Amino acid sequence: MIAKLLPFRSEPAEGLCHREAPSGRTGIRSFAPRRLPAGEPGLPSLPRQRPILLLADREPAALLAACRHLEQAGFEVRRTSTAAETATLFSTVRPDLAVIDSALPDGDGFELCKAIRRTPEGRETPLVIAADAEDYESVRKSQDAGASDFVLRPINWLILSRRLSNLMEADHSRRRLRASRAMLREAEEAAGLASWSCDSSTGRIEWSPEAATFLGLEDPTDGRPEAFLAAVHPDDRPFVEAEIRSAARERRPFAAEHRIRRPSDGTVRFIRHCADFSLDDDGEALWLRGIVQDVTEKVRAEEQIWRLSNLDGLTGLPNRAMLQHLLGYALPRAAHAGRLVAALFLDIDRFEEINERHGPAEGDKLIVEVADRLEQCLRRGDPVAPSPHFERADSLARLSGDEFVVVLTDVEVVDDIARVAQRILDGVSGSYRVGSAEVFIGVSIGIAVSPQDGDEPGLLIQHAQTALFQVKRLGRGSYRFYSETVNDEVAARVDIETGLHRALERNELSLSYQPIMDGKSGAVSGFEALLRWTSSSLGAVPPARFIPVAEESGLIFRIGEWVLRTACRQAEAWAEEGLGSLDVAVNVSTLQLGHAGFADVVRDALRQAGLPPERLSLEITESALLAHDEKTVACLSDLKKSGVRLVIDDFGTGYSALQYLRNFPADGLKIDRSFVDGIVRNPGDTAIVSALIAMSRGLSITVVAEGVETEEQFRHLQSLGCDQVQGFLFSRPLPAEEFRTMLSSGASPGVTEAAV
Repeated sequence: MIAKLLPFRSEPAEGLCHREAPSGRTGIRSFAPRRLPAGEPGLPSLPRQRPILLLADREPAALLAACRHLEQAGFEVRRTSTAAETATLFSTVRPDLAVIDSALPDGDGFELCKAIRRTPEGRETPLVIAADAEDYESVRKSQDAGASDFVLRPINWLILSRRLSNLMEADHSRRRLRASRAMLREAEEAAGLASWSCDSSTGRIEWSPEAATFLGLEDPTDGRPEAFLAAVHPDDRPFVEAEIRSAARERRPFAAEHRIRRPSDGTVRFIRHCADFSLDDDGEALWLRGIVQDVTEKVRAEEQIWRLSNLDGLTGLPNRAMLQHLLGYALPRAAHAGRLVAALFLDIDRFEEINERHGPAEGDKLIVEVADRLEQCLRRGDPVAPSPHFERADSLARLSGDEFVVVLTDVEVVDDIARVAQRILDGVSGSYRVGSAEVFIGVSIGIAVSPQDGDEPGLLIQHAQTALFQVKRLGRGSYRFYSETVNDEVAARVDIETGLHRALERNELSLSYQPIMDGKSGAVSGFEALLRWTSSSLGAVPPARFIPVAEESGLIFRIGEWVLRTACRQAEAWAEEGLGSLDVAVNVSTLQLGHAGFADVVRDALRQAGLPPERLSLEITESALLAHDEKTVACLSDLKKSGVRLVIDDFGTGYSALQYLRNFPADGLKIDRSFVDGIVRNPGDTAIVSALIAMSRGLSITVVAEGVETEEQFRHLQSLGCDQVQGFLFSRPLPAEEFRTMLSSGASPGVTEAAV
């Protein structure tokens, strides 16, 4: 009898949605408007324009180094160095998130985290613990303290700033979703619940009108259990029938949720059943009663919540949270099987330029197309990390912006990973349509392999991103595996960038001056100002090491302006001393030329120094010669109109196109030292230098030969009619005071020992 009366399930079955049994309410709760008490979950609070980040660290220097990265990431940083200050500031400022050192001078960071969690303002604020060791005990204590995340000291602020932004996004999403769930629960409590009952003597089910409507029964008076089973979705019917038998055997109350397909209109809905029954002394059912509720919207809302939490909204790919899940699932399985797992961290080369030129909407379309091509590359049989949350196994995730991660599992040899990386480079790089324009893009890939590069998801992704940074530094458009050497190089670059932030304030930057000689008379006609940096912590840092870091970090704008103003002031100061009205040459980055207002900075520097514009030469690279960027071209034209001289540096070593010289507003060019070095012994170099001098004379362009180290080279250049020369034959770059002494002596510089 009971088997005929129990068309419901009480235990979850794999592959089907299941929910907890309700508390037994069968009516509608009376409802009156009420104000939510402070701190009670309700509507999400509006986010600040700049989220406040509380940064507690035992080392004040580390706080200062972090500020630039975090503020550029959009945070307003509040800094503390003690537990007491942190607790006080947290209660007054109420930050949006906090990074707390585990070992503050006056207190344990884990205990501080616990204390904050017990306060109303800190109950849900994202908290990140920074510890000195990434061991089991530190992770356990972080979890016990209620931390949202864990990071290893010393902190890589470049990477952490991204993680904190993602943590903030997840927190806002969680608050919005929690509010949505709270409102959904209120609606459920106020909703009417349809009912049914069954008399064991007849075996027939009596449906309330609401229940018949929910189920879409064609004949509400048909009380046969088979009538109900006919309304169950065909895919769920075997499960429901199995649950009927299970409930009959176990003689228990139950709750069931499954789909129905309404016979009346064919629509598919989710319903929830809850039932209880009484048994006689023989264990037979006397009666059975239950409630039924349409929970379709709730199920769909939960599905949407899951998607928002785990999938990228633009591409539909797994997001960072799901990527952690995929790796967390794959890593232990691979370790048990003795296989490798690889994380390939990739992004689009120069995507920021494309996004800025064509707009965010077109940039998003490009991201989607790149994601499609990546998926096509991975559909050729690559091993992937399976997940029960997906209908198909997925090996590709989008973290943010143009950043993607490919997960490869069950890998036997590293060569297989390299082949996949090359396939991605070949498949994704190429032509794309962005708006009405055609653009060619490439990608760069950093690779980390478990177990040698880390057996924890976050560490593996971090190391893959570190390898990507190295690829970017070496020129983009390729892939590179992570190694300790790569990590050390990236760490060294971070140290350089950190030091550069304080170099101007600490007066660690200086200029050295190298004379430029007249090609005919051999007299000093000008000088080149060369930037030098002696760091209090790193010592003397070669320009080849710190200039690229300054360009990548954006510090080149501040440093370049300082160089320009200092060199102009120095040139005019020597002229006022009667040491000659010498021309001054300053190297300028292509980034500076593309920066808004650079021409105004140059004019202001000349005005403040009192230096005539024709005495200033800006030395630019050949890439500026070939640039088609409108901002760069406009800046060069503006500078030319101001009377400033433009000189192409290291001419002949890059991708020079001689035809551009006709339209480019150049006043001079520097022949690279590699040609000067072979001018005496190599007829080919002699021919190239001779041709450049002849061409420049026809275009009224001044020619400077750099790297002159011997009298023979100098005489040879004189015979070819070179306008100016520069090199160690005459002088190495000198500090300002030594250069002044040389000028005041009245003697022309002569041969000097070459400096390294």
